[in-house]
Parts: sequence; C-alpha cells; structure tokens
Amino acid sequence: MLNRIRINLRKANLNDVDTIYDWSGNPEFVGNLMDMPLDPKERRFRVIAMIEAGTAEPSGDIIMIVETEKPIGLIIFNRIDTRNGTAYLSILIGDDGTKNKLYGAKLLLESLGFAFDYLNLHKIIGCVYEHNERMIDLLEYFGARKEGRIKDQQVKNEKKTAAIVYAFFKKDYLPLMASLKEKGYID
Repeated sequence: MLNRIRINLRKANLNDVDTIYDWSGNPEFVGNLMDMPLDPKERRFRVIAMIEAGTAEPSGDIIMIVETEKPIGLIIFNRIDTRNGTAYLSILIGDDGTKNKLYGAKLLLESLGFAFDYLNLHKIIGCVYEHNERMIDLLEYFGARKEGRIKDQQVKNEKKTAAIVYAFFKKDYLPLMASLKEKGYID
C-alpha cells in the first residue's frame, strides 16, 4: 500500500523559498510550525532563515523537500546531536492535494529510515498539537512513545492547546518495519 506512493527527498535550497512561503500562508500549515509568525514579511524572512540554517556547514538542522511530481511538503530534523544520537523531527505537508492520502505515513517512515539508517541516531523526538488527532493516531500506530505533554503551547480557535511529545527509538524501528511488511503495507 505505502509502496505505491513514490516520493523524492532532496535538501531544501533558496529556490524553495517561494513554495514554502506559499504553504506558510495556510493557517493549518503555519499552525503546525511552533514559531512561524503570521505577518507576511516576517514569515518570508523566517522561511529564508530556516533554509539558510539547514544548508549551512556544519549545521545541526536538515531540511528536506518532499516531492512527487512537484514539492508537497517538508521533513525537518532540528538539533541533530550525533554525540548523543538524537534529533527533533517535524513533518509538514504543504500541498493541499496530498493531505490525508497516506502521505503522512510515507513521510514518517522515510524520516525514520533516514534518521536511523543514514544518520545512525537512536532517538527521534517530535511534538504534535493535541488537536492533530490524525497524526497522533499515526504516531501511536507506528509505535511512538508518549514522553510528555506541554500545556498551553498554542492558541487555536481562541483556545489554548497542548503539545504532546513523542519519541521513536531505533531498537523499535526494525520490528516496526517487519510488522508493516508482514501486514503488506511495505515491501
């Protein structure tokens, strides 16, 4: 099932500013970035700064563009700590046409593979706002461990909402992949 979704990952560069900026005009997209400003000029500046930070050498961040025939989203690894084997992960789908079509699951699996197989990390950490029930269900289905809750992290519809902290561990990754293969989700 997930095998049929073909994506390409590449490092973001300054040619991607307009695409990411366009996505950042969507309140749902901005709402999943913890500190993206609402002011258009500030947003554009933040997008450029984010890409520059991810392309600097050396960098503790990796920002990848996810593409099908066109860019559809971002995978962001922040605060990569190779000494301790940890990083923070954000997955964002900016293209409205690909939301809710198994792309979240595909991007999550690709991210885990990149983190555990390529970067050789042992723990990936991510925060999800508690109103993002689809992502919470996906994380828990794939075996993410709930590590905490940050109260009043975001205002959504004039109501304060919490962020839930999840973690994936390398020791759980191979059994996860074997289970998904057994169920026919991947080859």
